[in-house]
Amino acid sequence: MKRLFTILILISISSFSFAQDLVKDHWSIDKIIGQNLNDTDSYILTQVDINKNPYGNHIDFKKNGTFSCYYSASCGNDCFSQSTGTYEIVDKEHLKLFVVEYKQFGFCKSETLKLNHDLGIYFAVKISDTEIKLERVTQTN
Repeated sequence: MKRLFTILILISISSFSFAQDLVKDHWSIDKIIGQNLNDTDSYILTQVDINKNPYGNHIDFKKNGTFSCYYSASCGNDCFSQSTGTYEIVDKEHLKLFVVEYKQFGFCKSETLKLNHDLGIYFAVKISDTEIKLERVTQTN
């Protein structure tokens, strides 16, 4: 019985292909990457149907290793944030993030910041079938 349980656990862990899930799915995100460089310890990604839920904070991971993180609203009377950067799949549970630029525009002070900031490596924790938590790995020297 223990052996069967161990095999089932290993199968469920190995069935989670982090790289494929990131690129093929649409995600909402709890905060815009790069908006506050003092708040980068974790991000919550939730799989969404972009046609049914186009508003709020979203992130798109592209096949070429870049990402776009942005806020959208149902009207144009808002402050819109957007960041761009690169990502690297380290292994099937770890992701490295680098934010290149942050912009805000609309009904707020418009600004563009060239950040060029390495956010480090994140561990992907699968919370549910539709939710992933990216938890920053603390570097020890």
